[in-house]
Amino acid sequence: MALELAGIDQTTADPDGGKIVRDTEGEPTGILVDNAMNLVKEFADANRGKNPIKIMKTGQKEAFRNGITTFHDLAFPSNRLFIYKWLYRFGILKINVHVYVLADQNLEKYITQNPPKRLSDGRLTIGAIKVFYDGAMGSFGALLSEPYSDNPGNSGLQTTRDETLAKIAQLAKENGYQLAVHAIGDLANSKTLDIFEKTIGKDSRYVYRWRIEHAQFLQPEDIHRIAENNYIPSMQPTHATSDMKWVESRLGLERAQTTYAWRSLIEAGSIVPGGSDAPVEPVNPLWGIYAAETRQDHLGQPAGGFIPQERITRSQALQMYTIWGAFAGFKENEIGKLKEGYQADLIILDKDISRAPIKDLLNTQVLRTYVRGEQVFDKTGFE
Repeated sequence: MALELAGIDQTTADPDGGKIVRDTEGEPTGILVDNAMNLVKEFADANRGKNPIKIMKTGQKEAFRNGITTFHDLAFPSNRLFIYKWLYRFGILKINVHVYVLADQNLEKYITQNPPKRLSDGRLTIGAIKVFYDGAMGSFGALLSEPYSDNPGNSGLQTTRDETLAKIAQLAKENGYQLAVHAIGDLANSKTLDIFEKTIGKDSRYVYRWRIEHAQFLQPEDIHRIAENNYIPSMQPTHATSDMKWVESRLGLERAQTTYAWRSLIEAGSIVPGGSDAPVEPVNPLWGIYAAETRQDHLGQPAGGFIPQERITRSQALQMYTIWGAFAGFKENEIGKLKEGYQADLIILDKDISRAPIKDLLNTQVLRTYVRGEQVFDKTGFE
């Protein structure tokens, strides 16, 4: 199955969400957005001269420093999965990892030859697929049903064709893989839901747990459609507080009301796991909890929060980063709670974040991190 991509030549003058192209003297000459980055990605990966194993070990260390014990690694190429397997085999992989295989030219061959795999103790799971369906809001890449308010001739970018996504969805269903689709604009989300419905219908018992990654801008009817069908909107609260500076100009005030609609989705009955989208956003989950409760930046702006009716409670935000995240990875009976019979994945903080003033979460320190009872991080000077 050839995965046909659309919009390969899109460029933009907006640096948000794009990649800056520089000349030999380091001066910026243009920006490649979304699929256009594929034109140079292979060359860049081959010439960056970095050790991928060292990079992943550094990432694991940073996760532990921030109190993260389970990581969902989305869009990992199948021809590089040997790195994770090597780290696991030699005991270097300590963090729990749920890997989503990137939907690229190697996808069909890989998943038809490799059933979903949960290695031994379950620390490493390879059983999901990630598809990019549109671009980002900042770069005018999110696929909209109506043109951008500040760019009337543009309705965004579709990065994967409808028929290709439908084929991948059917392939995922037939081979027992979970499916996660990057969809930011309202049209991208609606079309993704259409394909989910045609392929698996209502996931009445959460058998498939197919995910929409980001679900940033939704039509009101799709908020209820997600909940009624038991699909999972996997969202990143810090996106709202970093994107808010341009969302209203991109969409206009009226359309912006259903962006980053965490509260509406939860009240409709959805399970909403939280994440960071690192390295796009800081990996610190406490900053994500702060953003979910306040919808403000670290300076407390805007007053009352951005689209404040979509703020959620501290308890709901904690669930996003614990039990709901575990549920999204089929591990709600193993991790996400401090409970007898569950893995001893836990952290010690210098504050009680269930009671501390919300602003204190921005400087809360992780003192120790444990995975399966093993101490994997200890802050210097902790007694």
